[in-house]
Amino acid sequence: MSEIIGEKFGLLTAVEVVGKNRRGPQIKCICECGNAKIVAQKELRNGNNKSCGCLSIKHGLSGTKPLS
Repeated sequence: MSEIIGEKFGLLTAVEVVGKNRRGPQIKCICECGNAKIVAQKELRNGNNKSCGCLSIKHGLSGTKPLS
């Protein structure tokens, strides 16, 4: 489970395992913008989470797909 620590997933870098719930291991990640986010490990691995949310709001159209 700790093999994910230090890996990058989009803008997120996995820094520590903080627990486990019905969705599996929960990973604390630091985004390149500086925010922290707790994400299910499987969401990182399958590419569903690539940022803390900053990618979807940087272009000013929250709720829409990011430009990049």
